[in-house]
Amino acid sequence: MCYRSTAHSTTGISPAEALFKRTMRTKLPEVSRPNVADEEFRERDHLQKMKGKEYGDERRHATENDLSIGDTVLVQQPKQNKLSTTFSANPHTVVARHGGRVIVRSSEGVDYKRHVTQVKQLVPDPEPVQSHTPEAHQTGASNFHFCSRAVDSTVITVSGS
Repeated sequence: MCYRSTAHSTTGISPAEALFKRTMRTKLPEVSRPNVADEEFRERDHLQKMKGKEYGDERRHATENDLSIGDTVLVQQPKQNKLSTTFSANPHTVVARHGGRVIVRSSEGVDYKRHVTQVKQLVPDPEPVQSHTPEAHQTGASNFHFCSRAVDSTVITVSGS
């Protein structure tokens, strides 16, 4: 009874007052409070909920999912053993999206319904940049290139000696 009659910090009114739209009679003496308008109560409640949502999204590093129809995605597959990959290697195409649910179509034409957390957008890799310098081939086996790849418009070449 005390909880329902005490004003809540977020809403500014007691839960009983929010539910029944009147003050609850208690045996404890109270100081009268000004009546809070229903719209003001709802707006304050919404503001506090949005603050909590923003804080939670920031803590969880939540981002908006930008999947759209026609995107190429990989679909999550069940774990068979510790060496199996999380996503299947076969690309699928997004056919429809309804909120958090997507319908993807495989290359065989089979449709699957999945949640957006179970699909991963497939982003094509930029073309690898390879250097064909005569010095690299003339020096022998001691000088070889592991990888040559373009990253953010700069070329990074890893070489071993």
